[in-house]
Amino acid sequence: RTATVVSKSYTTLAEISRESFERVCYRYQSLQKHLQKRIRKLYDDKWKRFIKRSVKNIDYLSCNISDQIIDEISYMFEIVSLEKGAFLFKKGTPCKEIYIVSNGELDIYITNNNKKP
Repeated sequence: RTATVVSKSYTTLAEISRESFERVCYRYQSLQKHLQKRIRKLYDDKWKRFIKRSVKNIDYLSCNISDQIIDEISYMFEIVSLEKGAFLFKKGTPCKEIYIVSNGELDIYITNNNKKP
């Protein structure tokens, strides 16, 4: 989520689980395509704009990739927060993610002879 939603008064709303919604979209492919097109056209979020710009600036991700694919990639990113001193990853950990830093600073340690930082 990129926002917090708080009820300002007594509220009644309808809810559908992500799994149920995905089943409907899978069953009706035209609905999924229509929704994706509308969302891309109407949804304007500061965080998603930042991610899209950043993805376009990554050479090996952006070459000959359509805006639709960049949109899809940008929706896959999740916000991660780290406390001061927390490890993002450690040497030897398999590379399974791509990170884009939006704010803050990270130190990168390259060790020799297996010395710990």
